[in-house]
Amino acid sequence: MNLGLIKEYKVLRETNIGYTLIHNEMDYFLHKNETNFRKLKEGENVKAFLYLDKQKRPALTLAIPNITVEQPGFATVVNTVKNLGVFVNIGISKDILLSKDELPEDYKLWPINNDKILGILKIKGSRLVFSQLTREEILNLSSNEPLFEKDYIDGYIFNISVYGINLVSKNYHLLFVHFSNLRKQHRIGELLNVQVTQVNKDDYFVTALQSKLSTIEIDSEAILQYLKANNGEMPYTSKSTPEIIFKVFKISKAAFKRALGNLYKNKIVLLEDEKTILL
Repeated sequence: MNLGLIKEYKVLRETNIGYTLIHNEMDYFLHKNETNFRKLKEGENVKAFLYLDKQKRPALTLAIPNITVEQPGFATVVNTVKNLGVFVNIGISKDILLSKDELPEDYKLWPINNDKILGILKIKGSRLVFSQLTREEILNLSSNEPLFEKDYIDGYIFNISVYGINLVSKNYHLLFVHFSNLRKQHRIGELLNVQVTQVNKDDYFVTALQSKLSTIEIDSEAILQYLKANNGEMPYTSKSTPEIIFKVFKISKAAFKRALGNLYKNKIVLLEDEKTILL
């Protein structure tokens, strides 16, 4: 059986609701709703994709998907079912399940509608399912487009860990953002615009920049809001410990010092030995 594959089939005959096609002496059913409004002729050869319909029966469609069991690609999330996983669209009328077993335990990290996930089709028992590509599998996909430091690029999140997030671009560039450069919780499949800060052999270290807003500006705003909420003063300075800074602002000491410097340069704060004052 050619489940999950695009093959050439020969039209054997027309029925009231569809067509019977043949490949390697095996008959397959093509419903007229799956012909892309084409009128087929007996003896005609057509390319079709074999999938399982809602009754889990093998069926053909002339809608050619962008993902098969041999060809990976980006699928669009169209529905979420907590006890099952998420359903994705691969370019055919039937949505395919990405199991919850391949998603984070924390439901808040799951993709939502219109997010995109890089994966491939797999056959599990009698089912056709969608599976995410691993980092190693992505590395095997060639990308002829080089990236350079300070380049901006879009990427979709495919992994979230205590160290940061991993993304993949449409051209299969691997991207990594360290947790210290993140300012909010992200989810699998989310699209981010990031800037490359270091080029490595296999992947790229990047700084998360949404709408090209720098992390210095984000951190400066957080400090400014803290000052406004605390009568214009705070006991935190460049001499404060990294532990205290992270506990209060959830950023590194280096990021805190850069933000303080930015506020001082713009004459927004006064820096004293034991406190920072809002001007």
